[in-house]
Amino acid sequence: ELTSQVRQLQARLDSEERARIAAQERMVELAEQLLQKEREKEVAIAQQSKGQVRKDNKLKLRELQSHNLALANKINDLEISKEQMTFKLKERDDELKTQKKRCQDLLFRIQVEEEARNRALDQLQTNSVHSQPAVQAA
Repeated sequence: ELTSQVRQLQARLDSEERARIAAQERMVELAEQLLQKEREKEVAIAQQSKGQVRKDNKLKLRELQSHNLALANKINDLEISKEQMTFKLKERDDELKTQKKRCQDLLFRIQVEEEARNRALDQLQTNSVHSQPAVQAA
């Protein structure tokens, strides 16, 4: 039962690790998008400074700035999620270590009890072997 629980916790830990990695990959994608939008923004600003930007381009610039802000917010959210997931993974790892220690302690206790039981059985057998001739003699 404890081994099953340890396996389940390990499976959850692995699943959360995969989710953390996926979140990191998504964060990198969003960062790349942010960089691309920043480049586009810089191009738009350069065109504006040369007087080549029309009304449509100004709207596009605002749109890009808004999109950049949204991407920056998503990156911040992902970083927070990553930190939370890292914390949870550390907690789960600590739980697994604690349960592993408990399992080891229980296994040790079982071994000690089995050894004590075996000694008691050996003692009973020894006593019964010694007591049988005495009974037959009487």
